[in-house]
Order: sequence, then structure tokens, then C-alpha cells
Amino acid sequence: MANLPIRGLGSVGFMPDVSPYDLPLNAYSRADNVLFEDGKVKRGFVFRTISNFIDDYVTTASVVSKDNTGQDNFYICDLALNVKRYYNGAFNTQINSTYSTVNNTPSSAGTPTNGAVLGDVVYFNKGDETPIYKLTGENFFRELYPKAGAEAGVTSTWGDASTAWKCKALRPFGDFMVALHMSEGAASYPARVRFSDPVTIGQPALDWDASDTTNSAGFTDLAQLEGGIVDGLSLGNQFIIYGKNEAWLMDFVGGQFIMNFRRLYADQGVININCVKEIDNSHYVFGADDIYRHNGTQKETISDGRVRDFIFNNIASNTEDLCFVHHSERFKKLFFCFQSTDPHATWIHSSYCNRAAVYDYAANTWSFIDLPNVVSSGEANVGSSVAFDTIAQSLSYAEIGGTYDDTAAPDIRNEVFFNTYTRIEAPSSTVSYPVGSSDVHYERTENSFLALDTVLSTTSVVSPAEAKMNALPKLERTGIDLDEAGLETRRYKNLSALYPQMTSLTNSTVNISVGAADLPNNAPNYTTSYDFDPATEYHLNTRASGRYLSYKLETSNVTDDFEISGLDAEFLTTGKR
Repeated sequence: MANLPIRGLGSVGFMPDVSPYDLPLNAYSRADNVLFEDGKVKRGFVFRTISNFIDDYVTTASVVSKDNTGQDNFYICDLALNVKRYYNGAFNTQINSTYSTVNNTPSSAGTPTNGAVLGDVVYFNKGDETPIYKLTGENFFRELYPKAGAEAGVTSTWGDASTAWKCKALRPFGDFMVALHMSEGAASYPARVRFSDPVTIGQPALDWDASDTTNSAGFTDLAQLEGGIVDGLSLGNQFIIYGKNEAWLMDFVGGQFIMNFRRLYADQGVININCVKEIDNSHYVFGADDIYRHNGTQKETISDGRVRDFIFNNIASNTEDLCFVHHSERFKKLFFCFQSTDPHATWIHSSYCNRAAVYDYAANTWSFIDLPNVVSSGEANVGSSVAFDTIAQSLSYAEIGGTYDDTAAPDIRNEVFFNTYTRIEAPSSTVSYPVGSSDVHYERTENSFLALDTVLSTTSVVSPAEAKMNALPKLERTGIDLDEAGLETRRYKNLSALYPQMTSLTNSTVNISVGAADLPNNAPNYTTSYDFDPATEYHLNTRASGRYLSYKLETSNVTDDFEISGLDAEFLTTGKR
């Protein structure tokens, strides 16, 4: 019999846009809730529950501002511009504005929200409402234009008493605040860029009067931009403005014009607000039909030929306003979050995001993670801890996560995601819960504050990884024709044994199924299914036979942690039919 060694199983990743029979041997046709790192395939991230909200609070944006002790003040904002603060391991009660009641009538749905911090001042903005801000030392938010009863001496030129201004996005750029896609009273200016007078530490951006020659505030209408501005973000000492299908560059030049504008790209924009991240002087962008990066000059796709078609063919219709991007500095990953209709998704009929395409920008690999109806994300030191006497006896160390040291390390920044229980369902084949019209999933009646963490290696969050919030890992490779071994496609391959180079970090088994198909586009018939124990076994026997071989790996518990870097396949070729 012939032996074929396959190594570096974690070096290529998930490539659903390529036909399985055209993939290299160490690439995969399905990769759910796994990661490709260090040449290995690993169990992917899990969500640990930090807190549940007793009210129907749907968090749409968050920002972090440090206090004078270095502790994070983590502010979250909902669809109605209600704000809460997470500090020292707990949420404070709502800290909404004392001076914000006259013109703001925020709805509970609709336009996306964004947050920003400049000069220690915290801002939240929702495109159909007046922006709000909070000063250091105050425990409430004000509208950007002061309302009746506001503190004496507070003045603003963000509109006036009879003309409320609103913007689709509010972003910092150097010492300026930049407002994009303006509504000024009854007039709409979708291609307008406004910038404030520069601010100093502790000073809010209140001066927006472009007619005042003593300041540097101003505005420009990008008349050539089609479809309106969607968002913008700083890139080094420049600012990039994105439409749906184009991008513009804004430079600070000073003098009479203050800012200079020019078109950067005419063929790529951004799919939604909160869909651009800056990493190493480049923007990574969730575009309307591609995921790409650029440095203000050169632009390149990072998804085409690998996952682009799979993502954009499966984004649910009319849900682009739910998309967002999360950057994990800790794990060196980007999460492109969206609502998906793909057949591999665990949670279907979600109201918000149920999938994330995870890009490892260090290893240049893609994988996918199931999201439990996630609305938004952020980064904060969650300061989690669990009392021993509150832990269910059935929970393992891996299910709790973290270490004693982590409870005393408030400077650790964790990835946090916000989930809502509303309309989150799973296929009946996945859980014992029917697909119907119910608004409750897994008996959930609360929205949750979740931390993204590993199962065991490098875990840092001391909170449980509930099965209710996590999907099982699934790794599959189909269409193996062994042409790398010089075999003709028409020959039958009889696979007799596999020798996985695998480790289980939780001393658990991994189910390995082996199968085959006779035609390239046929679903494989899995004839072997075996619970493999890496601690005591080194191979499994199989009798899979066909022109195209397949194998898949699964676990039965969300906290089973494993790694696989290679395998040997022992096979025999037979007749030509």
C-alpha cells in the first residue's frame, strides 16, 4: 500500500470558492468554529458569558475611555441612545443625559450607531438623531447642541435652536471631529463632510461654524461622490471617506482651505458604517462586494478566490446595515460579521449577525465562526470572576476558563460581543428546539454581554462558556482526488487507514468520519465514523472507497479543545471505470 503524508494542515485555511478537487491537500472545504494558526488547525474561539441584561437592551456601539487610575470606563449605547457604563466588573445603571430631552426622540430600531473618543470626551452618534457627548467628571451625556435647562455658558454651533443637525457618522481625525453625510434641518447633504474647530483635552467639539474666519471649522460637498457617504476613518495622518462604491482621501493642509480632498478609488467602498479597521498603516474594509485592504495608495483583495463568493452570495437580503467588523489585537484576527443564509450556519433566522468570516492577517488564512445573534462588539477589561460556590458541579475547568491571576489583572483587554435573544433559532437537527416564530432561544430571556476567549490555551476570562452561546467545531475536506500523488482521477482509491498527528488539550475524543464519492460534485458517503482518542490511539482503520475521498472532524462538546497539524493516509488504487 502507498502512504501519503499531509503536513501543515493549518497553513492554507478555508477556501469555499475553490472546487474541492482543485484545492491543495492541506486546504479545507468547510471550517466552522476552528482556527488556522502555527501550521495547525485548532478548536476556535468560544463566547464566555460575562453578564446578562435584565432589560431589553440591544447594544449597538461601545467605546472605551480610561479614568485617572488606568481602569477602563466601557460605555455601551443602544438603539435608543441610552448609555450604560461597565466599570470594575459591573454595569452601572443608565447614565443618560440630563440635558437631552427636547429634540431627540430616538427609536428602538433603524440606523446604525457609532461611538468615538477624542480628548477624553466620549461621543455616540445615531444617524437619525442628534449626537450626544460626555465630559470627564460628569456622569451624564449632553446633546451636541444644548437644550433648554442646559448649564449656563455652554454654547454650540452644531446647528441652532430651530435647526437640528444630524450625521451618519461622527469620527475623530487628529484634533478635529469629522461629521459625514449631513442632515441640517429639513435639508439633506449626503455627500457633505463637516469638520469642527480643533479641540483640546477635555473640550467637546462644539464649534462647527464654517463662516467664522477666526476658527478652522469648515465643510465640503463631494459633488462627484455617488450615493452618499457611508463612513470614514483616519489612516495615519490622513482621513479616508467611504461611499458604497468609492473612497476619497482628506488631508489637513491648513491655510485658507484647511482640508484638501481627492478621489482615491472609484471601484470600491464600504458596505456599512463600522466596517473599516486600521492595522499597521492599512485599512481593512468590508466592501459592498469584496473584502480588501489598502494603504492609501495600493489596494488589494484579501477574499477573492478564497471566500468572497461564499460571503457575498450568502449575506441575507437587505441586511447590509447589520454588518460590522471587529479587530482583535490580542489574537491578530479580523471578524467580518454579517447575517448569513449559508447552509453551514448554526443559528438561522437571526435578527442580527449569525456568522463571522475570521481573517488571520498574520497567517493570511480564513475560517468562520457562528455568532449567537450578535449586534456589535468592542474591547474592554471585563474583570471577570466567579465564586467557587456558584459554579455548577457539572462544569469543567475548561468550561469556566481563565486563571486566578486573570481575576487580578484589570489591565487585560478582552474581546467583547453583545448578543440579543430576540429571534434566534437553530435547526431542529442541531438542537432540540423547533424552528418557528418564537423569540426565545435555548430558554434565553435576556440579552448578553459576552467575552471572546480560547477554550484552554491562553484563556483569560473567568466565566462559563455556555453551550447556549457556542456552536460546535466542524472541519471537513471533500473532493480529494490524490492527483498530488500522481494518480489518475478515474482510478478508485481505497483508503485503509489514517494516522492523525493530533493532540487533545482537554483529554477528550474527536470524532473522525471518512468517506468517498464517485463524482466530483456528489456529497460524500461517510462509511466510517470513529471517536478518536489522541491520548491513547495513533491511527484509525477505514474502508472508504471512491474516486474522491473525504474526511471530517467534529467534537461533541463546545469546550473540547484539540489541535491537528498533519496526517498520513494509507491507500490502495484499483480499477479504472
